[in-house]
Amino acid sequence: RNRGLGSRLVAYMENFARKRQIATLKLFTVDKSDFYLRRGWDFDYKARVGRREVDVMSLNLARVM
Repeated sequence: RNRGLGSRLVAYMENFARKRQIATLKLFTVDKSDFYLRRGWDFDYKARVGRREVDVMSLNLARVM
């Protein structure tokens, strides 16, 4: 925790997608929405996955290039 590994992994994933001209990334998270919001992701909506409520988020790669 707090060593930047999560940020590096997400940055790698974002760059990987950009190189392949993927326009939008989506994910869901149980409790890390703030982490993704700080990185420029948007909150889309709440959903249920199994018995858990999650936040569905997206990143428009064309917008943040």
